[in-house]
Amino acid sequence: MSAVISQGVMLLISYPINLYGKYSNADLVNIILTTWSYKVVMSVILLPLGLFLAFLIKRIEKTDYYDWGVPYNPFLVLGENDTTINRNRYDRSKNEQEYYRRTDNGSAPAGGS
Repeated sequence: MSAVISQGVMLLISYPINLYGKYSNADLVNIILTTWSYKVVMSVILLPLGLFLAFLIKRIEKTDYYDWGVPYNPFLVLGENDTTINRNRYDRSKNEQEYYRRTDNGSAPAGGS
């Protein structure tokens, strides 16, 4: 919804500035409405593809950085004692655990440069 509104505001500000004097006011309104409609329709059509690609990339890379289980209630911020924030919902493989364990201790990673 915010993208729909922001595109409308952007078009209402920039198109009259850029196209004033080149087109009549009726044509300018028609151009703005047509462009805005096209952007909204394409956003709706391409949204499932974007969500699928994001899901696929997260699955391939095995990363999904999100604060699972973290309360965002502003009234609880002073009484929050839970410091367990899961940075990645996917478990690391044993090779990745070994890599990060070795690099965190300051030694060179196995097989790396």
